[in-house]
Amino acid sequence: MPRRHGKYKFTGKKHSRKGMIATGIAAAMILLFIIVIVMAFEAAGKMSAYVGSAGVLAVFGTAISVVLAIQSMHEEDSFKLFPRIAMVTSVLAALCWFGTYALGFYMTV
Repeated sequence: MPRRHGKYKFTGKKHSRKGMIATGIAAAMILLFIIVIVMAFEAAGKMSAYVGSAGVLAVFGTAISVVLAIQSMHEEDSFKLFPRIAMVTSVLAALCWFGTYALGFYMTV
């Protein structure tokens, strides 16, 4: 009868909570970015100030996500899957939001 190894824990590592939170926040910011872009095209660029303020809050959310992703990369005894996913999605969200604002400032000048 073969021995079963499913009952043993061979490592003390765990998944990073900060990495999972940062991944969730970054994914939400990318989803919000897509929604805002679709709404802007449908409204021909004539959006209300409420959508603009939501975009500013999304920039702050993206910054928080980047900070959490960096912190989760430096955690010891944790798997690096979620911190790496968090870093990639956070940087992608930051590029989307900051690029949109930079493009907006460039187009108004």
